[in-house]
Amino acid sequence: MADYTVEIMNTAEIDNSAYQAAKDLAEELDELADIANPLYVDAINDLSSGPQTVVDVVEKGDASLDIPAQEMMLAALQAGETCLAGSTLDDYATALATRVKKLPPEYGGQDTAPSVCVADSSIALVASSWEMVILSIGATDHHETVEVFYDTVSNLSENSSPSCLGRTELADLAFDASLLIIGVDMSGKSNTASYNKVRDAFEAWLAAIDRADVEVATP
Repeated sequence: MADYTVEIMNTAEIDNSAYQAAKDLAEELDELADIANPLYVDAINDLSSGPQTVVDVVEKGDASLDIPAQEMMLAALQAGETCLAGSTLDDYATALATRVKKLPPEYGGQDTAPSVCVADSSIALVASSWEMVILSIGATDHHETVEVFYDTVSNLSENSSPSCLGRTELADLAFDASLLIIGVDMSGKSNTASYNKVRDAFEAWLAAIDRADVEVATP
């Protein structure tokens, strides 16, 4: 799914080959859903919805299509989280992150001509939101606090110009934050490694934009 998303997002137009690949992928996933353990059906259906969107638009003869690239990548991430664990999940997430970097810049891909352009207020907002995440660990509203942090970072990433320095690191931070959302359990916390991974990604972004003056809360 991730490889198909990268391929279609870097294609000028949807030709017959791209359509047929989407159709084959959707049909394969639908067949898998029919025989899969019920625990995995929702994840499989979410994976199928992206290529099915491409198939539906082409078969209806529509002239344009807004490809749900981020939703397709998130579905791939959630499928991995559903089916994998431990170091296997970490390896999967790392491999998926390399695919994200291959997307066009406006979807979180690698920059070609970066420059510093993020506002001080945005950096402060991300730092404050992350501090709230750390302070809320174990609280009943922790999951919601993590979601707020993810939304803050994700929105900043989506609205960032392709020429912004640190765009790749910011996309990585949003990706790791999405993993943290999934990892929060009923007790209102995730494993320490997940928080540290987000913190490391946050620091990597700050380093990329040369902001060593910003303090990052420690879990």
